[in-house]
Amino acid sequence: MASFTVGYFVGSLAKNSINRKLAVALTRLTPPDLTMREIPIGDLPLYSYDYDADYIQFTPGLITDDGQVTNSSTEEFLRNYMQEYCGFIERVYTALLRGG
Repeated sequence: MASFTVGYFVGSLAKNSINRKLAVALTRLTPPDLTMREIPIGDLPLYSYDYDADYIQFTPGLITDDGQVTNSSTEEFLRNYMQEYCGFIERVYTALLRGG
């Protein structure tokens, strides 16, 4: 059987970050033919949304402070996206339970 190496990012530099703990837990649950490697982010330049002005246009008021989406087509897109994501997670979980 072929083996694979998969890289993953942890979105924090903190040693005790919940994301790092989750990543470590998930790597321990992978099948034997899957090797997980953290891709370090410590040397990457810091992100600032000020750099996005030329690339990303965010509509003011599109999402309220409490998370309410004010545009129906955007809400539909995000709802469909999350349904697809949920299906993906279910497929991954099913594969892990079967051992690969």
